[in-house]
Amino acid sequence: MPDESRQNFLNKIRVQKDLEIATGSSIERHGRGAELISKFAALEREDQDFIYHWADIVGESNSELARHFVNRAPSAFDVMNQAGVEAWLIAAMDLFDNHGLGTAIDGLEKLAEFSDSYAARHSSCMFDSVTQFLQHFIIGLGGRELQFSADSDTYTDTEKIFLPESVNEYDELEQNFALYKLTAVHLWAQSWYGTWRYQVVE
Repeated sequence: MPDESRQNFLNKIRVQKDLEIATGSSIERHGRGAELISKFAALEREDQDFIYHWADIVGESNSELARHFVNRAPSAFDVMNQAGVEAWLIAAMDLFDNHGLGTAIDGLEKLAEFSDSYAARHSSCMFDSVTQFLQHFIIGLGGRELQFSADSDTYTDTEKIFLPESVNEYDELEQNFALYKLTAVHLWAQSWYGTWRYQVVE
């Protein structure tokens, strides 16, 4: 057996033992045991330890919920970082505390929905967080001071620049912030050069 194949084999044996300790059951009797072992073996050791740590904590309250978490955790790491996976689990634990086991398991199963919501929350750039910067930035471009206001439409009336409540066009916060800034510059230019009038006529 080549060294790499042997290492992978030994890694899977270690993972299987760790999983059996974490879940309190034989992985061989698990319906998708081999698949679960392979997914765990592909994770970084830090992420594996993270899952085992939280499985111990959850298991103190409910072993069934802990098993569901362990089963779904590798898929969660496919779409989120540790902070996201932790938030997903804590949300499920809150559901368990307030509504019971069935609702908590349903929460874990809605992984795609949670990951989309989590990504939107952590990549969105909010109007309130950029207003002060944009105010100074636009003053630095020259001309008179313009006020900023949130609106469903993006435009200027030459007294104010109206921007959306949030920007979430991109997956990265920095890119969404850059789009806010570019939009503000574009609207400032419309006011400075008078091109906003063409839009009014239209």
